[in-house]
Amino acid sequence: MKRGYIIGTHRITLYVLYHFLLALVLLLATQAIFAIVNHGLFDVASAREIGTILMGNLHYGISGTCMFLAPFVILYSLPLRARWRRGYTIAGRWLFGIPTGVMLAVNMIDVPYYQWTLRRMAGDIFGYVGANFDGGMGDLLGEFVTGFWYYFLIYFAFIFIMVWTLRRIALTPVPDGRRQPSTWLSALTGVLMLALTLTGIRGGWIVQHKPLAPIDACRYARSSNTALVVNTPFSIVRTLGNTTAVKRLNYFDTDEEAEQIFSPIHSGQGDTPRQLNVVLVILESFSEEYIGAINGGLVSYTPFLDSLAQYCQIYQGRANGKRSIESLPALMLGIPSLMDEPYITSSFSLNKTQSLPGILKRHGYESAFFHGAYNGSMNFDGFAKMIGIDHYYGMTEYGDPKDFDGTWGIFDEPFLQYSVRKMGEMREPFFATIYTISSHHPYTIPPPYKGRFRKGPQPIQEPVGYSDYAVQKFFEAASRMPWYQNTLFVITADHSAQPVDARYKAPSGMYNVPMWLFHPGDDATRSDQLFQHADLLPTLLDYLQLSDSCCAFGRSALRDGTSFHIAYPGDYYQLTRKGELITFNGTRFEVFDLESDPLAQHDIANQKESDPVTTENKQFLKALVQQYNNRIIDNRLTPDAPQASTAR
Repeated sequence: MKRGYIIGTHRITLYVLYHFLLALVLLLATQAIFAIVNHGLFDVASAREIGTILMGNLHYGISGTCMFLAPFVILYSLPLRARWRRGYTIAGRWLFGIPTGVMLAVNMIDVPYYQWTLRRMAGDIFGYVGANFDGGMGDLLGEFVTGFWYYFLIYFAFIFIMVWTLRRIALTPVPDGRRQPSTWLSALTGVLMLALTLTGIRGGWIVQHKPLAPIDACRYARSSNTALVVNTPFSIVRTLGNTTAVKRLNYFDTDEEAEQIFSPIHSGQGDTPRQLNVVLVILESFSEEYIGAINGGLVSYTPFLDSLAQYCQIYQGRANGKRSIESLPALMLGIPSLMDEPYITSSFSLNKTQSLPGILKRHGYESAFFHGAYNGSMNFDGFAKMIGIDHYYGMTEYGDPKDFDGTWGIFDEPFLQYSVRKMGEMREPFFATIYTISSHHPYTIPPPYKGRFRKGPQPIQEPVGYSDYAVQKFFEAASRMPWYQNTLFVITADHSAQPVDARYKAPSGMYNVPMWLFHPGDDATRSDQLFQHADLLPTLLDYLQLSDSCCAFGRSALRDGTSFHIAYPGDYYQLTRKGELITFNGTRFEVFDLESDPLAQHDIANQKESDPVTTENKQFLKALVQQYNNRIIDNRLTPDAPQASTAR
């Protein structure tokens, strides 16, 4: 054995095994860092669950490592005598080092990134980044690197360990007196290594019915803890190329049967339209937790919204997703992203739909979309045009670089003042959407306001205070406009952000956002009913007393009926309805009683097996998901779409 090597062997199988173990140990080490940093976002109930999570880590770690090291294994499975030569060794090190480096990189990136999305990155991340790269994503990635530099130091420490160890694993010549393995024996050994690698990739023996999938993590942990089991390299590779795949479902024999339980078609009931202007204000990352008027006595970072609340109709607001790109389809089309890929970037985004601005246009409304970020950010400008919005105003249209925040776009205060002026130029009635940006990472506020707003345990709280101030100045300017008294303002957030309090870390609180209606002169009310993003389209049609029907996977908050919230945290569905939170991964339900277990920590599915409310909620969830999948596949997302009459 050469001097300086730690491990030397002339056996190809051992040589490959040493490399595999090195990559696996490094991957599991990054998994440990993920768990340590994000431990406050999970609730592991018992030592038994810790044990099963560790077993799941090993299972998914082996599978992910096999995926990334497959080229390396193939190289050394070839029955060539050149495998012992130096050039072959160098090529092998590159085929090992690059995939392993990528594998560790994506897992480390997800350590901080998970805190925003609360789901492991999947194959759609490439489409998401690609769609936004010209819209400031390149700058944001740079800010991500500088903002979380310490994770990159840890990553490079792992790379150093990998290279240091790699240089000390040697494939030594066959000892004197021993014969070189024959070609047929080398070929047989190669086939065996390939078979074992394929078994690892599938997560089990080749004869098993289905390969390992992210959804199988529920075998090792509760649905709210599955991110501790799955690793990001596995998640990305396993979902790559399948992110737009929505499977036709047949929980019920026909879609008509499912529609009897849940129907997305909402018939218009209005007869005398109210010609009100509508302004939809979408606040970036404004969790309910940050707003004193609705957070149940926690610290408030929004003094203006707290004062405005006394004049609003306030509901129990819920976002349908955890990413900005998922909010607009739910709000404008009534279509939540109940699949791996955001609706905007999916192949279904060109389906025929009826949008809120499109319906309002038929009633004489002029429409505009205001978003101070780079034009092209999250494809919002293209989406706005697709759904019939007349005017898009972004950073390009704003045109004054002195108000640029250096990374993301125009600071909220000047851009919201610009929005007021532009709305003053619009013909009434009008529909305007304003999307703020300053409470987005990297959380930059204008230098003159440094130290003015309350800081909190997370860096987002200070810019939340700045955005709240910008909204205050917006309303002050709007109140001086002649159209103000004739305007309905809808105030919500695109999604929640990093939670602090246990209530908002729990599955039952991770989607909580404001959902307020404010019309000057209307009485203020507070309602206990849920109001999700997908409810906005039918609710506004009722509020404006329009006779138009629509297709939305929600309900009108102004009609009788049971409110609910639907979401897709990743690999499973989550329904909140009639005091229960239910998760469903396609085969298995979890049931939580939110009255006795508000943090949804104790699965009581077995105890609720014959409970009529639970049975009704399960059927409702399956009917909704079947309607969603089959209508998207069949392009039946309008109220006049033909009925599906074939049995499924």
